[in-house]
Amino acid sequence: MGNKIQDKKIEKAIIKYYIELHNMLAYQSKLKYYNENKNKIRIDAEAEIAEIERKIAEIKFKNKHFEEIIDGLEDEEKTYVSLKYECKLSVTQIQDRMFIKERSYYRIRKKLLNYLSEVLCV
Repeated sequence: MGNKIQDKKIEKAIIKYYIELHNMLAYQSKLKYYNENKNKIRIDAEAEIAEIERKIAEIKFKNKHFEEIIDGLEDEEKTYVSLKYECKLSVTQIQDRMFIKERSYYRIRKKLLNYLSEVLCV
């Protein structure tokens, strides 16, 4: 039973990472818009630009360790993580995209969760 709880904690951490990554991309898009249109928008945009830059830096800092962990995974595991947590695909869709059987899917999942459990100390 404890293993399932541990797996859920790890999965929540991965989901949180991808949510924050998505938020960072949104902030970067907003920052690009502000920088391209500084002369056309309100005068106090500089304070908002500084706040957006601060938020981007904060997200990058908070997620640096997790990003390094993801980058260090094997290609098969990276693909799994991307399809499962970034693209939010179902088990069947992941199997189809990766050209794997159900047994391989769960082997990859378990290997990944065990590794993340060790490195994240969950």
